[in-house]
Amino acid sequence: MKRHVALIVLAVTAAVVVDLHVDWRRADNGVLMRVGEHDVDVWGHAQQAWTHFTRRCGSVQVVQAGEADWTASLAAIRGYSPPDSLTARLVGLTRQGDWLLAQVVSDRLMPAVVTLQSQGAGIALVPAGIWSGNTAPWQATPWVRDYLQRQVPQLPSALADCLEIDPDSPLQRPMPLPAPSKATP
Repeated sequence: MKRHVALIVLAVTAAVVVDLHVDWRRADNGVLMRVGEHDVDVWGHAQQAWTHFTRRCGSVQVVQAGEADWTASLAAIRGYSPPDSLTARLVGLTRQGDWLLAQVVSDRLMPAVVTLQSQGAGIALVPAGIWSGNTAPWQATPWVRDYLQRQVPQLPSALADCLEIDPDSPLQRPMPLPAPSKATP
């Protein structure tokens, strides 16, 4: 078989295989690419890649467990809506100036990204800057970043841009709702 005929056959075969396994479907929040049985947020991946390429994280600090900001942030989060918030655990904390972003999981609440702000000697939760739930099948980071920037416009853009949500995070994967809390008499 001649080379150009082989290339044409290869191109046609590839197009047929892609057509059989890849489809686009409209969803509530946009369009998803369906590959086999899996939905892919192509736009979310593109947004995250662009942000990752253009962001400047030099002024953003990762706060480690055991540091004073970690302890104060966890106390502010646990004190926000007890008793359900008492089981909150930080899985990530970043800081820029007086602003902090915490990734939180809990036994009784949906996973969340929480905006906090230093105030005097303490750290306070910013009630308008709480994202909770998961975003599957959408990429979590672009959705959460956009939401927080709309809710808390004074949040430093570098801090929002440098937010990283791990693909294995509860914010990214679908999961059942937490068990409802039992009323105490």
